[in-house]
Amino acid sequence: MQHWFYGQPNTEPETWVDPVTGIQWAYFTASGGATVCGAENVSGELILPSTINGLRVTAIGESAFLGCVGLTSVTIPDSVKRIGCSAFTDCSGLQSVVIPDGVTEVPGGVFIRCTGLTSVTLPASVTAIWNGAVYGCTALAAVTIPERVTIIGERAFEGCSGLTSIIIPDGVTTIASDAFRGCKSLTSARLPNSVTALGSCVFEGCCNLRTVTLPASVRCIGFSVFTGCGAVFVEGGNCDCRSTPEGVLLSADGDELIHVPTSAVAYTIPEGVTTIREFAFYGCANLTAVTIPTRVKRIGPGAFEGCTNLTSVHIPDGVTQICGGVFSGCANLTSVRIPDGVTLIATDAFK
Repeated sequence: MQHWFYGQPNTEPETWVDPVTGIQWAYFTASGGATVCGAENVSGELILPSTINGLRVTAIGESAFLGCVGLTSVTIPDSVKRIGCSAFTDCSGLQSVVIPDGVTEVPGGVFIRCTGLTSVTLPASVTAIWNGAVYGCTALAAVTIPERVTIIGERAFEGCSGLTSIIIPDGVTTIASDAFRGCKSLTSARLPNSVTALGSCVFEGCCNLRTVTLPASVRCIGFSVFTGCGAVFVEGGNCDCRSTPEGVLLSADGDELIHVPTSAVAYTIPEGVTTIREFAFYGCANLTAVTIPTRVKRIGPGAFEGCTNLTSVHIPDGVTQICGGVFSGCANLTSVRIPDGVTLIATDAFK
């Protein structure tokens, strides 16, 4: 199959290997463009030329520098307009990258597990950051997302455990599933009014995320978006969800309890709630007591997982199932009142 970075579908490119750097190039004389298509054991500082054999360097191909662990920095010329998926995957020694203006997408997996990467500079021309773009870049502390970006893909920043701050610009409409999952150093997040959808688990495991502000524009929220996080505040006018002064997240009609901040010590669930969503109290290690109203009919999987100081729970009569992992990791739980109407208790409910 002919890849886009070769420039001419159904046409075999000419290839050439630089005897000094070992970099393999592919190019089409007719189009006047050259692509970096492969390199092995490239190390140290690499400066890519803007021309090679009289042709402009316009692209870096898929997996071009895959696994070049000794590569510490790369200078990409302004002539490059496209970078292929996984171009720098597993370049664990790579410390900094400046992507030139004219590149419009940060492709999927381009910097996966670049664990030494501390700085990525994105140009104003970028409009999308795709799936797993900087997944597992544990040393990355800050990223400025360009103003033209409209989508942040799945797992784009997942596992960036050193990321302390992120500014999401106006114009972003979708933040896909797991986008910031496991960003343990992230302390706050404010989403712009342009955001309409949050995928599942977007901020799951961001254990130091103390405040999140949701705009009224958000109309679609996936499951476990804030699992293990702090307070969530919703701006007025949102028709799908609302928040309390303590940062508890509820559905707009008050029927569903979606999220309780991990700082909760004792909590009385509002009387109107009929459903406790999955992982609603996840990681509330300081929670010692919870009062569940009689109207509750369903308690979702993992609802109280990791509530290590919870000692007793009274489940109301309307509940008929004890879902999987609902009390998993509740090491000090000594008393649970289970109503007579319960017909199913999952095997891992109290694991």
